[in-house]
Amino acid sequence: MTATRQNTLQAVGFTCIRGGRTLFAGLSFSVQPSKALIIKGANGSGKTSLLRVLAGLLPTEEGTMQWRGKAGKPSNVLNDEIHYLGHSDALKPYLTVQENLKIWGGLYGGEIKLDSAAKKTGVFPLLEIPVKFLSEGQKKRVNLARFLTTPKSIWLMDEPAAGLDQEGRTLLARLIRDQLGANGIVIASTHQELGIKGAKTLTLGIKKGAAA
Repeated sequence: MTATRQNTLQAVGFTCIRGGRTLFAGLSFSVQPSKALIIKGANGSGKTSLLRVLAGLLPTEEGTMQWRGKAGKPSNVLNDEIHYLGHSDALKPYLTVQENLKIWGGLYGGEIKLDSAAKKTGVFPLLEIPVKFLSEGQKKRVNLARFLTTPKSIWLMDEPAAGLDQEGRTLLARLIRDQLGANGIVIASTHQELGIKGAKTLTLGIKKGAAA
């Protein structure tokens, strides 16, 4: 087995049921290292649920994840190899930006590149400010900074451009390119163009099956 094939992330036969409604069934897709998968679909088609399944936050009725020689449930296979950005900002509002980044870096373990992450995302001047005083766009930048405090192979991002101005969207695109350039994987749901060249698209709610 080649290194590229072994490091290809594969979802096989995923089925997700929520509130008695089948969001997707028999869903399969794959993402190679240095590539991105963009999840499209109407509201309620299961985009967020799929990302939460991959993050180990929701169970699947059926299906397995395969990656780096392992196969099983996403929470067992991906383990601590992911960063997840959901709709909630995942920040503690009464703590400073610096304190939040230290907490997240500590949870993930390893070397914490806090100052570098803060500078790359433009939040370095905000380090001593409690998160509750930040704008939505600034909070999104802090969440992007926590991705950089401790590098991970897979980024799961739910509407990552929401709340960002043009400068913020340019920053997001650059960070994604850097992640892909480091042989990482990005899986993102979005209604906006992220400017990722060569990304595969998986459309939910139209037909079941593999990524286009």
